[in-house]
Amino acid sequence: MKRADKVTTIEELHRDFQAVKSAILLDYKGLDVARITELRNRLREENVRFRVIKNTLSIRAAKDTDVGKLEPFFTGPTAVTLSDEDPVAGIKTLDAFIRENPSLKYKVALIEGTLIDKAQISALANLPPRDVLLSKLLGTMQAPVASFVRVIAGNISGLLNVMNGIRQAKTE
Repeated sequence: MKRADKVTTIEELHRDFQAVKSAILLDYKGLDVARITELRNRLREENVRFRVIKNTLSIRAAKDTDVGKLEPFFTGPTAVTLSDEDPVAGIKTLDAFIRENPSLKYKVALIEGTLIDKAQISALANLPPRDVLLSKLLGTMQAPVASFVRVIAGNISGLLNVMNGIRQAKTE
């Protein structure tokens, strides 16, 4: 690669690294081109980019960004997934792919500025989707209010039953 191409690549990567919400480093040793292409296509559906970049270029591009925290992990064959939108978008896809292709391994992840180790990445992959978690949270927040309304409604309906009983007794 010519020096001008390297400078252009570093500048492009630096812009990408500044904008990402998550970056996951992977050891792709043992994967052939067909498998990497398949992984790229799967991740593209999740709006996640998969890149294989020289470590020295990645380290230079990561300076003055949050991705700079990953510098010690840029060793050996390293691939990077980058997500600008949902920080955990590609993790389920990656986890499923890793189960099918055990030669692909997590190194580390950076999610919104926080380093995440291999075990935590796998734990994130097993979480329910965001929509399900939000609906569970909303249900939990609504439960006390709904219970309170039922208690109040029970008291009112009890009062109405007593008043109806008194009315019926007076009419007889």
